[in-house]
Formats: sequence, C-alpha cells, structure tokens
Amino acid sequence: MFAHAFEAVVPSRAAARVAATELAMWYHLFLPRHRVTVVPKGREAFSYHKKSGFLALVGVVIVLGVIEIVVVHLLVSRFSVVAAVVLTAASIYGLAWLGSFARSVVACPILVGEGRLTATWGFLPGVDVSLASLDRVVFADPGFEKDDVLNLATMGAKPCWVVLREPVEVCGMTGRARQIRVIKLSPDEADAFAKSVARLVEGGSRTSDDAIENR
Repeated sequence: MFAHAFEAVVPSRAAARVAATELAMWYHLFLPRHRVTVVPKGREAFSYHKKSGFLALVGVVIVLGVIEIVVVHLLVSRFSVVAAVVLTAASIYGLAWLGSFARSVVACPILVGEGRLTATWGFLPGVDVSLASLDRVVFADPGFEKDDVLNLATMGAKPCWVVLREPVEVCGMTGRARQIRVIKLSPDEADAFAKSVARLVEGGSRTSDDAIENR
C-alpha cells in the first residue's frame, strides 16, 4: 500500500518495505472500515475471508492473548516490574498487529478489471499484473515448484491457481525480489472469479472454456 512512497525516499528497499508494512498495520488498525475499503470504479471485488475460518481463529487467539497478557504480567511483576511492562507492551503490540491484519484481510479484496488483477493477503505485499499476462485459472494444483508460486490463499478456504504466461517479479515484505509463475488465491466465489478473469483476459478474445480449466 505504501511501499512505492517509501521506496522513493528510503535508499534500502528492505527498510522501505518493512516501514510500509508497519504503517499499513496502524492504518488498518485505526481507520474506520468504510474509509479503508475502496473498490475503484471499473473493477470487480472478490472477498477471501467469508468461507474460511481465519477470522474466527484470529478472534480466538486475541481472546486467549488478552488472558495470557494479564496472567503473565501478574506473574512476572512479582520478580521484575520492568520486565513485566516490557512483556506486556510486546504482547499488546502483537495482538494489535494481528487484529489489524484481520481487518485488512476484510478491507483488501482481490480486484479484477481495468486490465489488471490485483491481489494481496491483507496489508502484506501482493501482486498487481496485467490481465494480458494471465494464461488460465485452474482448480487443481498445476504442479509448479514452490518458489514459482505466490501463495495468497487463506487457510481453510478452497484455493484456485492463476497461471501466468511468463514469469513476473514480485517483492516480499523484506524487499527480496523473486520470479513467480503462479498466483494461488482463495476467493470466496471462486467460480465467479474464474469466469470474470476468463471474460476479461486479453479483452475477451478467448472463451471462458479456454481460460478456465475444469476441476
């Protein structure tokens, strides 16, 4: 979200990416959801959080985390107040990060349209590619090497794989660049997503059956 702005002023790509991710965390934590979720005109949004157990899992972890913070703080403070405060602060930051990430997963859907496919997993770095660079969408693992796949699928959800015509460079949170040939996604409406991509890819010059491989 903020990566390009930081890269313009910070010499180190790694530092710029880490700073951008940190800023995105606070952005999603405090801004109202209606101010964060913006679907550009001409693009279709596909959520990826409704049919997985990710948000429920995050909720459970946060509740248990709050209990753990109280218990650990009381125990450690008997030996060192400073250590207890440091541990409590670190734990609160961790829960804030997790809660913000959960909000960003809801606020950052997969976007298709205007000649682009944009996909992230929450506020973490993702990919933005031209629809013309897409080859097909499949519902079974196409068998590429792990390093060739950008995994943006949500745990517990049914995945699909977007196969690219040629390798595309992506950068992770630490700024390390690598070439990928497949994007693994888990849109809630996978069939509708695949049909949308098939309809738009190459300006609709290919049929849906050409661009979607059956399960």
